[in-house]
Amino acid sequence: MSGWSPPERSREASAIYAAAESERAEHPERFRIGADSADAIVERTLKGRDPACLGPLAEWRPGLEQFLESAAQDGLLNAVGVRMVLGTASAKLAARVKLADLARSDPSLGKRALAPPLVIVGGWRTGTTFLFR
Repeated sequence: MSGWSPPERSREASAIYAAAESERAEHPERFRIGADSADAIVERTLKGRDPACLGPLAEWRPGLEQFLESAAQDGLLNAVGVRMVLGTASAKLAARVKLADLARSDPSLGKRALAPPLVIVGGWRTGTTFLFR
């Protein structure tokens, strides 16, 4: 009985992986993830804006730190995976800024626009659809 082995990467995928690993070797500071990297991600995402535009720290900071720490500890990520985690964190922060800006520009939206969403996640066949419904 032979063991499973992953399929070979395409040339394009191999090139992306090699470029990311090369960049990580040259600039390891760009690939740091974990709770202690939250400040750097916030700073890069906001590009000089006051972090207060994200709303109260207690509403978003613990989740960001947990996400980054979990990726660092549990992810066993290569350079492409780290890039994806950093991009995801940055995109979610940017979306939060846009929602906050929208709520400030249209007071009729009120606090509901800034209310944290309820997110349900889980593996296949684990009851998430049932829970959602």
